[in-house]
Amino acid sequence: MALLAASQALVLVELGLVVAALAGALAWLGRRAKAVDPGVLRTIRLSPSHMIYVVAIEDRRLLLGAGPGAAPELICDLTEKPRPARESGPRTDPGRVATSMAAGTRSRGGWDHGG
Repeated sequence: MALLAASQALVLVELGLVVAALAGALAWLGRRAKAVDPGVLRTIRLSPSHMIYVVAIEDRRLLLGAGPGAAPELICDLTEKPRPARESGPRTDPGRVATSMAAGTRSRGGWDHGG
């Protein structure tokens, strides 16, 4: 009888250790999940229906834009360091840029004041 009581006590102790380990793991995962949740750091209202959000997700800061009828869109990752300007490559003639601005046109679908 004493042997049976000792084995039952050992089973209860082992079961208690397993339950404690599971509770600790769940608590750790819960804290980790809260740290990963995205948070809005700043909201900038551009118009009544257009907004920009600075969102923190894990160790990143993202700039998101949102407007009516469209899903929020990533504008840029604010945690990335800006890349330095390239030294090599085609250079634009300042006179040509000034002429196109004076004419009221802009390439790539921008503004156009010409007729």
